Amino acid sequence: MTKTQCQQIIPSTVEISKDNGSLEVFPNQPVPVGRTIGIQIEVTNPYSPGMYQFNALAQAPGDVPISGYLGSWVIDIGPN
Repeated sequence: MTKTQCQQIIPSTVEISKDNGSLEVFPNQPVPVGRTIGIQIEVTNPYSPGMYQFNALAQAPGDVPISGYLGSWVIDIGPN
């Protein structure tokens, strides 16, 4: 596994739920089929230690948007 660099910035709208339970990213233009994108965010560690799960879904544009599951990541944050 290696660290990669972004080749370009894709303008997007980012929405965070009021309870901070979800983060939604909406690119201004659809991502072309076959392209891979990444999301780089700066976050502050939560106040309470624990295990946090991140789920990724993608939604196809169109009259009837259909979501598809991309993957999940579990992050364990220990006490200071």
